[in-house]
Amino acid sequence: MPRLKNATLRDVCTLVTDGTHDTPKTLDSGVPFIKAKQINDGIIEFSDCEFISYEDHLKVISRSKPEKGDTLFAHIGASLGEAAYVNTDLEFSIKNVALFKPDPKIIVPRYLYYLVINNEFQDGIKNRRTGSAQPFVSLDILRTNPIRFIDDISTQRRISDILATYDDLIENNRRRIRILEQMIETIYQEWFEKGNKEWASAYIGDIVDLRRGKSYRSEDLAEEGGLPFITLKCIERDGGFRRDGIKRFTGEYKDINTAKAGNIVIALTDMTQERRLVARAARVPKTIEDLYVLSMDLIRLEPKAGIPQSYLYAMLRFSKFPDEVKQHANGVNVLHLSPDRIAQFEFALPPKLLRERFSEIAEPIFKECDLLENKNSNLRQTRDLLLPRLVSGEIELK
Repeated sequence: MPRLKNATLRDVCTLVTDGTHDTPKTLDSGVPFIKAKQINDGIIEFSDCEFISYEDHLKVISRSKPEKGDTLFAHIGASLGEAAYVNTDLEFSIKNVALFKPDPKIIVPRYLYYLVINNEFQDGIKNRRTGSAQPFVSLDILRTNPIRFIDDISTQRRISDILATYDDLIENNRRRIRILEQMIETIYQEWFEKGNKEWASAYIGDIVDLRRGKSYRSEDLAEEGGLPFITLKCIERDGGFRRDGIKRFTGEYKDINTAKAGNIVIALTDMTQERRLVARAARVPKTIEDLYVLSMDLIRLEPKAGIPQSYLYAMLRFSKFPDEVKQHANGVNVLHLSPDRIAQFEFALPPKLLRERFSEIAEPIFKECDLLENKNSNLRQTRDLLLPRLVSGEIELK
């Protein structure tokens, strides 16, 4: 079994710091400005970030310059614990995100990243956090946080290569999904949004029935048993489904509180700081289980005769619907959207034949996206089973 060495994060890094705490003026273009919300599932979401001027960028990187091989770690707020490996030479700045620069003489950069996302490190850090409304882990706590690592560079590299194979496949599938969704969005925009269409006006309430989810208690949720439970955490900020947000529901429910694969759900509540979640739609994925329970923060849209699911979903995702309906949400700390506001959204309803033709094109693409998501789910499960056993040396490489 490989020899394990006890150390602190500071011992294996040349620098443990964080990004700026200032707020530079953001621009429509420039140098990417990455915050914790852009760190998702090990990926830095450059497509979802703000930008700053090159002058401000130079000021920020005088404190913390992210470079290929570094690890980013969200140490403030709801995203605390999210991490990403910097696998690009693109220049960017960070704000309220910790930066770990590994010492390559001691530790392989990607091996450090896998140590950071391992439960041993994550649990240790989260047990030392402070704050309730805004969880926080100080740089001093990060620097002195204990870690155990294999004291052999060649073994570290082999372990990193094995785990990176899974992550590279996952990222490749994510890119394919983005391309497929962009294809559908382009087709939708060309067919239904551009130009003046002399189509009859309709309201969402004319073409769907609305079914709200169920209120629940904490004791209704469990790690195992029951049915998969869809909550706000299952909705991406710009729409789409996030599978790692699924919980398990063991309480009582009615049929109107459920959803099946292919059904469309919309977020009625938004507790995020950027206020981008409310009115966003997601398509329930096809997995091993076909029946889900919805939380009351979500509403299911059941299309009436003549309204294909794929057309309805594309309209809710790629039209002006989310931005317009969101304006009717109210609340200070938490935004709430009334289902009636969804029903009252007015739009130009295309002819039946055009809706059906669009559905014939879009539905196979959506199903391909589901297939790729299922592959990623399986890849993540396998990686997560291997990761703690590999980085700790429990599995001996030969």
